[in-house]
Amino acid sequence: MKKIKNILLLSIALLCIASFLTACAGAKIVPDGYVDSQFYTNSNSGQLNSTLELSIYYYDEAPSFAKNKFIKPVNQETKNLLEFFLELFIEAIKDYDFQDKFDLNLENISLDDFAYLDYGQLQGNSYFSIYYYEVSQKTLYYCYLKYPTS
Repeated sequence: MKKIKNILLLSIALLCIASFLTACAGAKIVPDGYVDSQFYTNSNSGQLNSTLELSIYYYDEAPSFAKNKFIKPVNQETKNLLEFFLELFIEAIKDYDFQDKFDLNLENISLDDFAYLDYGQLQGNSYFSIYYYEVSQKTLYYCYLKYPTS
């Protein structure tokens, strides 16, 4: 009886682990299919209070966001938030050598595009994380900024 109980507990534990791994695998934000990518950060620049990250993914064919749990069509509220946060990001990267790599024009943000935004405060810092897919350019931008709350 004890052996059966141990086997049952082990089976339940393995099932829970498998379910967790499957859920994590489905939580991917950046769609497959990009043909090139670039990554930039200031993390090696001695910036203790601020962190910047920029990733750019280029696609030949538009990826499908239908099953993406995060990136959704841009609506007017999202568009306004994108413009606000991206203005902060543009200001923050102006002193870094990768500022010229960020070629996104805020005037091109459209309700035809796709985005995911996460923002808030954590341990005395404000942060935002943006995934923005510009349909006209077939380009996905990832922008992250953490900065001290004043």
